[in-house]
Amino acid sequence: MDWQIVYTREHDAINCVHDILYEYNLRHTGRPRQAGVTAQILESTEALIVCSDAGEVCGGLVWHTESTPEHYVRVDLFVVGEQLRGQGMGSKLMNEFLARAKAAGAEYVKLYTNTFQAPVFYKKMGFEVEKTSPAPQPNVPENEIIHFIKHL
Repeated sequence: MDWQIVYTREHDAINCVHDILYEYNLRHTGRPRQAGVTAQILESTEALIVCSDAGEVCGGLVWHTESTPEHYVRVDLFVVGEQLRGQGMGSKLMNEFLARAKAAGAEYVKLYTNTFQAPVFYKKMGFEVEKTSPAPQPNVPENEIIHFIKHL
């Protein structure tokens, strides 16, 4: 099966990325799925979706632009499905996103992750830890939220 990265702003595709990440998180926290949970989509939300030639979504990266005193991009969702992990798709997806953010004039990128998600990956991609805080995950008490930043 061939996989490609496609740019989109469509809510259905963004919700597919959300659901893949949400299910991953539930497996690692042991929490039950709550009804009606969907992606938060802002006016500036954009996405790169990993999809098959048959249209199956297997991950993606969703972001929005912040224009406070500085112009930066915040990653809202990032996940690569189990069947593509370890094959370089995460790096390819992140590199394409970073090139787009830089071309759009962003000064830096911010994101956060949980201890059980991908902190090692983000460090490998050149992100620096900005701060850590305890995560409100009673099922995973040792979990921390790690906030990352990458200057472009």
